[in-house]
Amino acid sequence: LADLSAGIRRPPPRRDPPASSTRSFALASCQYPGDILDRTPPGTPERSAPPGPSDASYLRLLDLLESRRGAVGNDEPPPAIPQFLVLAGDQIYADATAGLFDPRRVDDRFRVSYEAFFSARGPRSVLSRLPAVMRADDHEIADNFEPGPGPSDRLERIGVREFLRNQCDEDMPGPVRPRLWHATPVHGLPFFWADARTLRTPRTAATVGDASMLGTDQADALDRWLADKGAPGPRFLVSAPMVLPRHLETRVAEAPAVAIRSDAWDGFPSSLHRPLAKVHTCGQGVA
Repeated sequence: LADLSAGIRRPPPRRDPPASSTRSFALASCQYPGDILDRTPPGTPERSAPPGPSDASYLRLLDLLESRRGAVGNDEPPPAIPQFLVLAGDQIYADATAGLFDPRRVDDRFRVSYEAFFSARGPRSVLSRLPAVMRADDHEIADNFEPGPGPSDRLERIGVREFLRNQCDEDMPGPVRPRLWHATPVHGLPFFWADARTLRTPRTAATVGDASMLGTDQADALDRWLADKGAPGPRFLVSAPMVLPRHLETRVAEAPAVAIRSDAWDGFPSSLHRPLAKVHTCGQGVA
């Protein structure tokens, strides 16, 4: 039978309301949902079975939301309770079996992955209590995905459609390519939610130095967002691939073409240098 308790929203209890200037959020990514060997056994009441390794981090967050002391010592002040959760990418692994046991139908590859994620004990318990903003990365589509013609284009279209449906509660806007990036504040904090996956230009050893990770419109919008000095306090750029640090091989290599080996920002040198130069020029505090 379906566990209908997962659909009940349980706001976390608070001992002392935070000051109006205080904000706290949790950040996570790359949370593998696990399988029969490492997930919490399904169908058992909450807390009646030890957490499986793939659920452990979510259940530690659940302890915090429910104001349990957990690993916090008796003499330490209780940690701040997050007001929302940022899941920065790879909430599912549509390519978990590396093609070995993939379903025959492309749609099933995503359906099965989302069912596994939302039915797992950890995500189910936390997401029913804490609002979350979810972003897409490569494993929502395919490992180290970059746009391209043919089968790659169809895989991206279905992966983005299922991401919008399952993680954003939105429908695919017809044949129009959806815009996955935006600058939207959350709880009064300025955020730029980057799409560093689906707008990449194809790379070769000869073009990698000038290849774009964000596309023209998004890169221009990020420039304007970084240059805007009207927002007080820190601002947050959320990108599924890490902006920094760079991989060691891209720092020490004499040949610029070696950047093509990286799937992160240092694999697109011009896209990496542009926002870093803007932050340096504008003197803004961006996390």
